[in-house]
Amino acid sequence: MRDKQIAAIDAWIVMQEEDLSRPEAIRRLVELGLLAQKAPDIRYQTKANETADEARKLASELGLRTKSEKD
Repeated sequence: MRDKQIAAIDAWIVMQEEDLSRPEAIRRLVELGLLAQKAPDIRYQTKANETADEARKLASELGLRTKSEKD
């Protein structure tokens, strides 16, 4: 690792509420990076679910039956 990367990791460790070793900090940072990579998919799915819920509510208010209600 480069000095700047090590310094950034050490700075991140200082900001944590618990005392972490550098290897543990690296593991956690990798995990955060992997979760962040998945986050756009999760945000998209959450927004899609919210939009579908709003559409069902509007359909109900208009007296329309949704596909699931027709089955």
